[in-house]
Amino acid sequence: MKKAGVQINATYAVRIAGRLAPVTILRRSPDGGWVGRNERTGREVRVRSATKLLHLCAPHPQLFFHREG
Repeated sequence: MKKAGVQINATYAVRIAGRLAPVTILRRSPDGGWVGRNERTGREVRVRSATKLLHLCAPHPQLFFHREG
């Protein structure tokens, strides 16, 4: 993903702690990058680089699940 292609209020697949998670971009960060919300946990996360955003995805958190084993 390129920096110019990042959309505010769009949901992207982002790898957080080794797992894919849906993250909705809320706003630009004054320190660079963007501030988003992990849709699975509700926590705010900082995305420092557009390369961390893998692709646009549906904003439904059940599309991302963790399989045990």
